[in-house]
Amino acid sequence: MKKLSGVLLAVMCCTLMFAEPKSSGLTDSDVKNWAKNLSTIQKEFDKAGLNSEEIATAGKKDYAKAEAILQKYGISAPDSVEKYAMINQCSTLLVAEEEMGSADSKSMAMMKAMGLDPLAQLKETVNSKDYQIVKANKKAVISAVKGYSDSMPVETSNDNFDYDPYAKQRELIKKQIQPEIDGINKAAASIKQVYDYLSTGKKAGAGKLLNPVKDKKNSSKYIKQKIDAAQLPIEINCYDFYYESISASDENEQQQVIATINLKKNTAVFKFSWTEAEFDGSVDPVYGSIRGLKTTKFTKTVKTTIKASELYVFENNSMGGTSKEFVLTTKEGAVIHLWNSMSFDGNAYSSVVQFGDIIPPEDTNWYEDNGY
Repeated sequence: MKKLSGVLLAVMCCTLMFAEPKSSGLTDSDVKNWAKNLSTIQKEFDKAGLNSEEIATAGKKDYAKAEAILQKYGISAPDSVEKYAMINQCSTLLVAEEEMGSADSKSMAMMKAMGLDPLAQLKETVNSKDYQIVKANKKAVISAVKGYSDSMPVETSNDNFDYDPYAKQRELIKKQIQPEIDGINKAAASIKQVYDYLSTGKKAGAGKLLNPVKDKKNSSKYIKQKIDAAQLPIEINCYDFYYESISASDENEQQQVIATINLKKNTAVFKFSWTEAEFDGSVDPVYGSIRGLKTTKFTKTVKTTIKASELYVFENNSMGGTSKEFVLTTKEGAVIHLWNSMSFDGNAYSSVVQFGDIIPPEDTNWYEDNGY
């Protein structure tokens, strides 16, 4: 797209001028002469020290120079500058429409479903009557634009202007999917925070030795008991994101911790999986992905030794159930709390897994495996 920047540069200033465009009084002859002399006109502007993007708002002297050049090459008075600007606008729209015609049909269908018109920004700056006159000369106009862009030198990194005809669509799509990105990254942050706590010594607080996170009012009633369980399998899933963002078949594994704590061998293995998202900016229907969402998956494993393990139990006869909390300390000093509550009939159950002061959101589950 950079090669078109010379013509599009002139268009940009017109975008600012004609927020509610009126007809510039274009004639068929004006358009034909524009197409025939586009490169020559630009050379004359350069020779006269005129900036294409500023001629519409230039002082009287420069405006008069521009008028004289345009009329010399067949863009008639009055309002030659305005006609030139409008032809630039219309030609940009024509080129964009041609490129859209060759765009991926699936991407275009997605844009339509999202209620987005990738050409809306350009259409807002074009007068429909003038546009029809330019469109009647479509072949010559597009040929002139492409011929002009091919003759331009390649821009260097020192250029400070790169017109983006899809800027508005880029902004709209980013705004639309930002909650999705935020949700994915929020869930990822929860999983990564646990990984950092267990693996890098970034302690988020060890918590109290006994900390029934959902039953603090009964904390004094918990009684320490002997541990009979052989293993404590743990599963944590963070669902604070949209599943349609992830195309993989194992979408439930995208933001997850799977762990097994072996109380006989005093070992623990934690397997982490999280997905981070960002807006990749690729919303150009010709040159990029219209979805604009890039996801990166991370998988990590932490193996550690359980230095101390304790079990506290509360028989809640008035409520008809039992609450348990395992308090496990790793050799690195991290403290893991596993709390659950189950009714005597087994119909009501809830559980929490806490790492130091970190309580991952959403679905957490653990259970006692007695090794039978």
